[in-house]
Amino acid sequence: MNSQVTSESFGVVDGKGREIGASAHSYELDFVEIENPGQWESYYTIAPGHYFVFRPSAERAGRAFGASHREQLFATAAERDAAVTKYLAGARKRAAKLAGK
Repeated sequence: MNSQVTSESFGVVDGKGREIGASAHSYELDFVEIENPGQWESYYTIAPGHYFVFRPSAERAGRAFGASHREQLFATAAERDAAVTKYLAGARKRAAKLAGK
């Protein structure tokens, strides 16, 4: 599996003095069709194929913070990379707003 973690600290702290940041875990997955799904047939919701995956995570003091986020699947690496950029920009904006309170 080709895996990469992009972690960014935003240079601001929360009310408890922890530095606010975010990370983006990027990797690739292959989904294959199950020949005899049996009891799992109703759970088969992803079409077989090669996917580029992104899983975002908020951070405080360099560690994962808060609820986990769902993986997002993309058809191309470019689409995934654009989603990572958009997520980090939004997280940076939310951190600045939180620090301004």
